[in-house]
Amino acid sequence: MLGRRKNTGRDIPARVYIHRDVLVESARLVRENPSVEVGGKLVGYRIRRGSAAPATPYGEVIAGFWRRAAADEVILVAGSIGSGPRAEASATSLHPDGRFQESVYRKLEAVEPDLEHIGTWHSHHPNRLREFSDGDVRGYAATIADRRYNEDVFIAGLCFEERGLAAGLFDMYTRADPGSPRRLRSGAELQAVESIPSLQRIIAAAEAGLRGGEPAADPLAEAIDKALRDTSGTELVRNADKAGSSWTVSWPRHPERRAVVMHTPGDPTSPAVSITLRTGSAELTLDAVPLSRTAVDLSRDLAETVQSLAKALDQAARRAR
Repeated sequence: MLGRRKNTGRDIPARVYIHRDVLVESARLVRENPSVEVGGKLVGYRIRRGSAAPATPYGEVIAGFWRRAAADEVILVAGSIGSGPRAEASATSLHPDGRFQESVYRKLEAVEPDLEHIGTWHSHHPNRLREFSDGDVRGYAATIADRRYNEDVFIAGLCFEERGLAAGLFDMYTRADPGSPRRLRSGAELQAVESIPSLQRIIAAAEAGLRGGEPAADPLAEAIDKALRDTSGTELVRNADKAGSSWTVSWPRHPERRAVVMHTPGDPTSPAVSITLRTGSAELTLDAVPLSRTAVDLSRDLAETVQSLAKALDQAARRAR
């Protein structure tokens, strides 16, 4: 069963944040598979009241969001692992490739050890049934009651049209009362978020690596590395694995300033990075920042982007004092 740690807390989350990339991914799968059910495993974080983001590459990027969200008990759904190449799907059923999903999860866990399996979703778009089946409900109740499942809540999503989960529904199951799921109300209890990066591109890279063997070397990551190292007045620490690369940028003359740059191998025709930069209590996050395709232009663009963000954030921090 996906996940790692036991979690026996009984505090019920007040809200579920689901990244918009997960909604977009669900719509893509529905469009590309019109005659069979699709779905995936939801992964993310149980954000406890007063907690801090994990000290990981992704945790650094979402630290500001986490700090604000931790004013209450919430869940962040940061990505969806696909059903896998050996999934058995028809117009009325979906049996995922559990071994594949577990392998993808373990790749993610190696980089983000606090990441949890937080739920699941599937579609009824071939048959247009707009509610969970009795079998779905029994399965979810059994999952949350199973002590091998690490969390005390479980999120179940269902979609039934081309817009995917954006037009679907979500139920929350709790270990305290597994037989009485709560339907989440959009807005009050369920909110889409896009102000932070998701894990969806990292998941896609991990899935691609498992389907096609070892991923090819990523020359763009090396160009990004060089660009950041050429940024004057900074020090750099790089973390790299098969799912992508991240860099922590610091300024020795400005110890209050810190940046995290994330890159996941993807479409080489539209290279992009996600940048989070903090100065004191001020924070700025840019997701999917486009970069030039040539190494020379990339080096110039990225160095200028990081430096200009730093200056803008310094100004914002001074105004906030």
